[in-house]
Amino acid sequence: MGVMPGAGAFFFEGSDVGCLLIHGFTGTPQNICPLGDFLARRGLTVLAPRLAHEATLDFDLERIGLEWLAFVRQHSRILAPA
Repeated sequence: MGVMPGAGAFFFEGSDVGCLLIHGFTGTPQNICPLGDFLARRGLTVLAPRLAHEATLDFDLERIGLEWLAFVRQHSRILAPA
């Protein structure tokens, strides 16, 4: 399954302060890119992953469950490793 064009994750490296941006269930990181850009221009590190089963060419939302919570925790560790 391919990801829809323009719907991939983004990362802007900045300061030690990180922002994890999570898009809505029917959205993509592209929807929150203006917010990410705004925060990055102010020097913050910004990560916006694409939630699993989102923005694929064959709509997978019916397969998503609570694994999205683990996905968010995993990506938060990228910004604030233990």
